[in-house]
Amino acid sequence: MNFSFQDQSVWVIGGGGYLGSSIVADLDSSGARTICIDLHGRAAALIGGLGLTRTTAEEFDIGDIEAIPNYVSSLCERYGTPSGVVILAMGTSSGKSFDEITGEDFDRTLRLSVTANHVFARAAADRMQGGSLVFFSSMYGLGSPHPEDYQSGDQGRMTVNPVDYGASKAAIVQLTRYFAMQYGRQGIRANCVAPGPFPNPGVQAAHPEFIANLSQRTMLRRIGQSPEISGVVLFLLSPASSFVTGQCLAVDGGWTAW
Repeated sequence: MNFSFQDQSVWVIGGGGYLGSSIVADLDSSGARTICIDLHGRAAALIGGLGLTRTTAEEFDIGDIEAIPNYVSSLCERYGTPSGVVILAMGTSSGKSFDEITGEDFDRTLRLSVTANHVFARAAADRMQGGSLVFFSSMYGLGSPHPEDYQSGDQGRMTVNPVDYGASKAAIVQLTRYFAMQYGRQGIRANCVAPGPFPNPGVQAAHPEFIANLSQRTMLRRIGQSPEISGVVLFLLSPASSFVTGQCLAVDGGWTAW
């Protein structure tokens, strides 16, 4: 069974980022009519830079939660009902240490990460006739960070991955299960991906010792590269995973398998 998405409409929210770009590119080459949604012209820049021919750029801030229902309705009117929706957006955090984070910081992260995912996915699923939802959790939604990984001699201060980030990503796993239950009878599947260490090129360049530390935590002894997330997402969107729902698939080089 191949991953052909010919004539199918797939929305990728946060598609202009490091992980999203590979997903959008592979969907485009697989025949999908892809709607790449991101902030500040990032989607248009990706499409132009890669020369994608089946992908349309949309600019929207999923953090504007009150605007989501009308925006989703507008997308359906202009592009049709999607067969798949991938939500990578709003993997946010306070960026603060455990001792510094406030209640307001925590609330903001949960609203932008969890509430925004819920509202957007619900607005889309209520209009879908079958299909697949793919959320994004994280290895830090399945386990805690190792503080010693962040204690390197690299230039620049590194804060241990914040508690609000991990808590929000753990919530995405349960959100996925609930969506699978809620929409299963409509033939809609809901799954999530939990990437392991996939630091973007900027972090890789700035913090080589940190990258070495992360690499040693995986069974493969290396970090992931963005194309390695794409095949998993396309699998979850495709008929190849037609009996898979309510699952969280770790793509982490064995990080969480120790």
